[in-house]
Amino acid sequence: MSKSYVGYIGVNAVGKDGGIRVVKADGDTGALELVQHVENFDAPCYFAIMRDRGIVVSARSNPDAPSPRRGMISTLRIGSSGTLEPIGSTPAACERPPCHTCVSPDGRFAYSAHYVEGQCSVYRIGDSGEPWGPIQVITHRGKGPHIQQVGPRVHYATFTPDGEYVCFVDLGLDVIHVCKPDENGVLSEVKDVPVVKGAGSRHMVFSNNGGYCWVLSEMNCLITAFAYNNGEFTQLETISSLDESLVKNKKSGSAIRVSPDGSMLLAGNRFVNTIGVFNINLDGSLTRTADIPCVFPRDLNFLPNGKFLYVCGQDVDCVETFSVDYEAKTLRPTGDIMNVPMPTCIDFLK
Repeated sequence: MSKSYVGYIGVNAVGKDGGIRVVKADGDTGALELVQHVENFDAPCYFAIMRDRGIVVSARSNPDAPSPRRGMISTLRIGSSGTLEPIGSTPAACERPPCHTCVSPDGRFAYSAHYVEGQCSVYRIGDSGEPWGPIQVITHRGKGPHIQQVGPRVHYATFTPDGEYVCFVDLGLDVIHVCKPDENGVLSEVKDVPVVKGAGSRHMVFSNNGGYCWVLSEMNCLITAFAYNNGEFTQLETISSLDESLVKNKKSGSAIRVSPDGSMLLAGNRFVNTIGVFNINLDGSLTRTADIPCVFPRDLNFLPNGKFLYVCGQDVDCVETFSVDYEAKTLRPTGDIMNVPMPTCIDFLK
């Protein structure tokens, strides 16, 4: 009997189409099966899984809330079979829904990125899993050189592999805001690490050994590599996330992931609708090995066993499955496609 994995799909939809989808993935075929639709849970665009505590933390919207605070941070309990049960919610610090969230290594705090307002915020996760706060809000100022960079646009939040710092990727200012949390979760701003000016830095990912990270810029589809050590980021190189000959009218970088074995890096390219596949070299540099056609790739993620990759096609309402060929460093479509309205993220229990 093949091993199966429980996964969660977030969407950018509200009403009957909203809500997290709980799925089961076959470890041998990669096929997805819907297990649960968490209803009355609008626009859970991104979420973070606290595996040790058995809790999912979701950035989401609440259209019924009185203006101006329509954003929410919500938590859900993971059941024995992987299904979800809502625990509680707290209004976010912003008028619009939070864009992204991550959790501290000890599971006591959630950190959210607020795109429109250019803010970073902190929430406490109680002993029973209930969220409350925000206990801190940091508002950034400034703008970038691109016509679309009219202000700060914090798009992504993640901890460094050593658990010492929180990184907020700012698409409007082209920097990584590096912050240090104290024992109460409160952040001190340490430094801004510059990326590529005017490119719109969006998401980042660390290598499995923690010694490198890569930032994907949205507007120019660029990947910038950094060496990382104890809070210090040293820029190494910047390359395109796609084959520029494929670009016709528009391009937009989306998500960036590292394979479970640490050998490959993948980057989503919207409008061109490809996944850039790269070999990760020993010095953190990248070598392109393939550009794979796919549905509109808002997010992408590996099955924990590394055999399959799933691509969230937000604008075409589906999740597409690919098998991973590690020898050839490429992807192959399996033909399995699950219909999901406006999928924006996918992650699995490990």
